Amino acid sequence: DGQFLVIVGDGGYRQEFEKILHEEGASEKVLFTGWIRQTELNQYSANADVGVIPYHALSDYYAYSVPNKLMEYCETQTPILYDKNMREIGNVVCSKGNGVGVSADLSNPEEFGNTLAEMLGNDELLKNIKESYRGSENEFSYEAQKASLMMILDEYFNLEEI
Repeated sequence: DGQFLVIVGDGGYRQEFEKILHEEGASEKVLFTGWIRQTELNQYSANADVGVIPYHALSDYYAYSVPNKLMEYCETQTPILYDKNMREIGNVVCSKGNGVGVSADLSNPEEFGNTLAEMLGNDELLKNIKESYRGSENEFSYEAQKASLMMILDEYFNLEEI
């Protein structure tokens, strides 16, 4: 009760998702935005109680990948739910104070749903997660990433001599 799902973006599974929602009678609880402009994306994330990174590691390659969603959620200080096998996401999430998210086996639908429901039902947890973001504002902003890249380039290519 009182919980809604907003699916931002689009893709090949939308029709299947909509069919399931209509069959189960919960279509009024889900909003599909379709594709939105990148400039509008943070508005959705900033207003979310929990941001889900729905990927799970099919191999070590995927386990160490970092999707843009992670940076967007960190930028908007949104509590994160991610798959426990996504190691690099876990490294970033756990590096912030007491952590800014919760991991679960997202390939298991029951565990995924239960963990999400537990997060949404625990105001104290969500408050603590938001507090863990303190001091990391703008860490993944364009300006911060540019400065990090310039530092790396300068270290390896000594740009001051160029």
